[in-house]
Amino acid sequence: RAEGAIGEGNFELLFRGAHASDLQRRQIEALGIEALVRFAEPVGYAQSLSEMLGADGLLLLQGSRFDNQVPGKSYEYIRAGKPIVAVTPADSATADSLSGVDGVFTGDEPSALAAGIREMLERSRPLERCVEVYSRRARTAELAARLDAAIDGAAAYDVGLADS
Repeated sequence: RAEGAIGEGNFELLFRGAHASDLQRRQIEALGIEALVRFAEPVGYAQSLSEMLGADGLLLLQGSRFDNQVPGKSYEYIRAGKPIVAVTPADSATADSLSGVDGVFTGDEPSALAAGIREMLERSRPLERCVEVYSRRARTAELAARLDAAIDGAAAYDVGLADS
C-alpha cells in the first residue's frame, strides 16, 4: 500500500473462516490497511469453491513448522487457475511443489511477496498450467512409481547381499 500498488479500489484480502487476534488487529492498524483486510465467517465447501474461483488471486499461508508438508489446498488453488501468492519458506516442500507453476509467487520475505502481489495485479496474460499433473490420479501414480522403485531398489540390494 505504501508504494501505491494496492488500495481499496483494487485489493481486498479476505480471510475466510478466521478471526483476527488482538495482535493481528494491531498489526493491521499499524500498517494502515484496515480497509484492505477482512476476516469473515466460515462458509460451506461449495460457497468456498465459488469464492475461490471468483477471486483474482489466492493466498496460501504455510508456516515454517510445516516445511515438510504440502497442504491439499495448494492443489485446489492450482486447479482454480488463479495466481497464487504462497507465504512459505523458499526451502519448504510447499515452495518446491509450486516451483515452475505459472502464476505462483513464493517466499516469506516482505519484498518478495510485495513483488508477487504487484506482478499478480499487473498480469495481463492468462495462466498456462497443465493441471492434470496435479490431479489425485497423477499424484497417486507418481507415488506408486516411487514405491515400486524403492521396492525394486531394496530387492536389488537384497540380491547383491546374497551374492557376496
